[in-house]
Amino acid sequence: MEENLYDKILVPRVRPEEQQRDEMLDAERAQDILEHLSKFQYASKEHALVALLWETCIRIGAANSLDVADVAFENGHLRLVH
Repeated sequence: MEENLYDKILVPRVRPEEQQRDEMLDAERAQDILEHLSKFQYASKEHALVALLWETCIRIGAANSLDVADVAFENGHLRLVH
């Protein structure tokens, strides 16, 4: 491996306003999406994910980290570890 390789890596500069999006999904649009998915893609991965995100307000990364062991089926609770 080449010495001091880290010196050759260009790290992009991002302005603070570009670091995150602040767009919010309004309730009417969310319901439209859920109705569409319920009608045309019922129980699909997309339908389950959108319903989970909308009902729980968790982030996509948290939803992607869920495993079967994180679901308490007896009471419908999710266990999230940050």
